Amino acid sequence: MLSVAIPETQRQLRHKLRTRLTWLGMGSPSPGIWILLDASRESEVADVIDELGLEERAFAWSGSASSIGSKHALISAAWQLDSVETLYGKFIAEFHGADGSTPRASFESQIKMVQAWRRFPFLDPALPRELLDHDWPGPQAAALFHEKHAEWHQSAQGYWEELVGRQP
Repeated sequence: MLSVAIPETQRQLRHKLRTRLTWLGMGSPSPGIWILLDASRESEVADVIDELGLEERAFAWSGSASSIGSKHALISAAWQLDSVETLYGKFIAEFHGADGSTPRASFESQIKMVQAWRRFPFLDPALPRELLDHDWPGPQAAALFHEKHAEWHQSAQGYWEELVGRQP
């Protein structure tokens, strides 16, 4: 857990901190409180705090969660999992039946798919399965990504090489 007090008047600093900590997979269940389930990333969090000059305003500690309160309520407050799950659903729906019937279609589908996939590492905190209250679509989406990428790669690469070969 990390506690960082930044006044509302320092919105730009608050935004930088929120962005950087979110990229590390941290969630914020309430203002000024951040949680990270992977304690091995402590040095990365410390680097963010140091780079933003927040050493005097931050406190961090680690340990086991107690039985007080609901873990699911904490997780729901810390991360916007409903919106991430919706995005995974859209990704699966869009690329499950995506066209790869020609080299051009493979190339276009692969570019669209990679572009859509790029945001998930920043959105999905990769919570352990036991902390989720239902089947999480992340593994299904990842399997689809790797399957389609492998399926389209050779054809898409051939189309790309053809395009590059046409250049004057």
